[in-house]
Amino acid sequence: MPRGPAIEDFAAKLRLAVSRANLSRAELARRVGVDKSVVARWLSGGLRPGDQRLAALTTALAARIDGFGRADWDRPLRALATRFGTAGDPSPRGPEAASVMTHADRYAGLWVLLFPWRPPMADGTGRLMCLALELVGAEDGVTALLGDGPEGFWTGGGSVRVLDGTLWVTLERWPHHDALAMIAFWHVDAGLPAVLDGVGLTRVGTPVRTPASTRVMGFRVGEALEDRAAAEARWRRAAALVGGLERGAGVDSLLPASFVKLFWSGPLALTSAGLCVPPEVSQAGTERVVQLVDPPDSPRRLALQALRDIIAPALQG
Repeated sequence: MPRGPAIEDFAAKLRLAVSRANLSRAELARRVGVDKSVVARWLSGGLRPGDQRLAALTTALAARIDGFGRADWDRPLRALATRFGTAGDPSPRGPEAASVMTHADRYAGLWVLLFPWRPPMADGTGRLMCLALELVGAEDGVTALLGDGPEGFWTGGGSVRVLDGTLWVTLERWPHHDALAMIAFWHVDAGLPAVLDGVGLTRVGTPVRTPASTRVMGFRVGEALEDRAAAEARWRRAAALVGGLERGAGVDSLLPASFVKLFWSGPLALTSAGLCVPPEVSQAGTERVVQLVDPPDSPRRLALQALRDIIAPALQG
């Protein structure tokens, strides 16, 4: 992902400028020469343009805003709002907002999901299952790919939305379309989350097929890829990798003992804030302030690093 100029509050400033210029997301994308999904990610703060794209963006806006130039990006947000005669950053609204997918594109990237597979034994521990989840930015929003390889128990895809502070992932199993699942991650409005807590809902594998919910934790292990084909290829590699873990000793033995204990000691359904971790250098695509929730040696942060190490081979295209 290219690193753009370090412009403070860039996404908010862009929303102000787009509102002042009265440009739709599609029209702005056409004028700049990019896909609408790229503009959506600029508007939401999930990506910032490089120098060349910023120049094209400035030119496109200058055609609709008298006197607009590169120096305007360096104005404080409030000063820019005053220059445009507005009260402040406009909230995204309507079908052209960035958008009903409301910042779901900020979560685009490769994730590993952990959830209970075998109930806890006498010692209080059980067996965790992991799945690879790729959230891919698209022209009409963000799509999801979930799986654990061709020999695994689940491969499917679906859609992603953020509503009222909850990240919703709705999935359908392929190729028989015989099962549905929904995952809800809580408190994802701020920062750049790297670890999320939530719950998943699907059917239990019994003759009655009773719906059941379970705890799910998501760990961001790879940055967003703009090329969908590359993202899908990476997801298939990651899914095959985690599927191999399941058929072997399992992922539990590769995770910090402190995290495994923490996972099994918590409730199945919980609503805790997502852990925000500073992005890696290669992931620096946002100007949002990242708040730290967990200390460096916390179980969740240690588990995040362990999973990034495990999944590293899949990131090598």
